[in-house]
Amino acid sequence: MKSFKYLIHKTSIFLLFFFLSISLLAQNDGGNLKTISGTITYKQDNSPLIGVNVIVKGTTRGSISDFDGKYQLKAAKGETLVFTYLGMKTIEKEVGDENIIDVQMEDDAFGLEEVVISGVASATPRKNLTVSVESVDADKLKDAHAASAASALQDKVAGLKVIKANGLPGSGAALRLRGSTSLVGNQNPMIMLDGNIISTNLADINLDDIESFEVVKGAAAAALYGSSAGNGVIVLRSKRGKKQKEGYSKVVVRTESGFQELAHKLDLSTHHPYQLADDWQDYPYTRNVFILFSFFSGILLNDELSKCQFDYLSLFYK
Repeated sequence: MKSFKYLIHKTSIFLLFFFLSISLLAQNDGGNLKTISGTITYKQDNSPLIGVNVIVKGTTRGSISDFDGKYQLKAAKGETLVFTYLGMKTIEKEVGDENIIDVQMEDDAFGLEEVVISGVASATPRKNLTVSVESVDADKLKDAHAASAASALQDKVAGLKVIKANGLPGSGAALRLRGSTSLVGNQNPMIMLDGNIISTNLADINLDDIESFEVVKGAAAAALYGSSAGNGVIVLRSKRGKKQKEGYSKVVVRTESGFQELAHKLDLSTHHPYQLADDWQDYPYTRNVFILFSFFSGILLNDELSKCQFDYLSLFYK
């Protein structure tokens, strides 16, 4: 019994010294903290920044700048202050003997190769997007000039099919992006021109007026542009006026020419080159000339800059 009381007495003394040392250590650490204050401004025009987060690195101590860009917090010598603000570069400052630390923050711009234009943000890093986006800029459009805006996307965007219904010049083409498929439903992607939804065919848009394409693939595009974009979205950006150097002008001339001719004429039976006439006609039969001459050869011309004093009739009738 006596040994048990002796053990309790020793344990009580040990715990007393233990908690006393912790209290003294905490007071010693708190004594090293000093008040740090300063002003946070924008580097470009020296205007105060409101709402800048100031955190002591590795701790929970922090502060936020007020309307005048001023902040105040407790920190010890050797600790690091971290200044963070949306759209600005993060700055770290080590606390020394000074009590005032002023900071100037500057913009944190993304690289142009990593930024895409989307429906919800004007500058979104590609790695932060949840949808597949591919860009076709002006340089890619100049590599091989296409006859229409639809054919300009062919073989330039993975997962995009350009299906032409016929071979007539100026005819439209059906676009199919990867995603949902249907036998009877509409599979055409949404087409947007400078932020406006258009219902016209891409063949009706002059390719020379387009600066770039943005193709948003997959049904996930509906998260950006709504339920009508379930088949994907093709975003077109038209060209804008650009300031040229003084005394410098630029003229673009593009001309297209071609011809059509029957490649192989089949030998058809001509022992019945006549067809029965209608009842009201005088003769019981008439010659069907159009059976033998239903296809005509010709020359195709498409000039964007018309030639002055040029006789087109002499080109056709030689």
